[in-house]
Amino acid sequence: MKTYITLFTLLIATSVSSQTNSFSLLDTAIKVGEEYTTRQIHFELGKAILKAESYAVLDSIVAFMNLHTNIKLEIGVHSDSRTNPNCCDNPTQNRAVSIATYLKEHHIAPERLMAKGYGEHKLLIKEEQISKSKTTQEKEALHTLNRRVVLKIIADQ
Repeated sequence: MKTYITLFTLLIATSVSSQTNSFSLLDTAIKVGEEYTTRQIHFELGKAILKAESYAVLDSIVAFMNLHTNIKLEIGVHSDSRTNPNCCDNPTQNRAVSIATYLKEHHIAPERLMAKGYGEHKLLIKEEQISKSKTTQEKEALHTLNRRVVLKIIADQ
């Protein structure tokens, strides 16, 4: 358990609260509708393959789910505004499924997970605002804010 506490602390220190209610992976009282945002789950470029650096975060989510055995999570993956609109499938959906698959492989019941790829439909920073940035570095930093994974509690039975 001590290992998970350390991982939880890492996650909380870097989480970004959403505009709705938010929860942390240390909370004992959680409510339906609360969200947890992380930017620590990474994929291979242009693919839905999880990078090894993401495993600690994913393992913390597994521990959280094991502590809260009644909750159901939506795994929402968001991209920035530079995704290819001509792409034949939804890369964020594939990435959400990859996260759900990892959790299932670690004994989280499939009925407790819902994978949802939002693509660029829920941008935190709109393209109009990004285009006003003066440097490429500033623009990239704003695009990075849009790329995220949001865990949302959708049921507590």
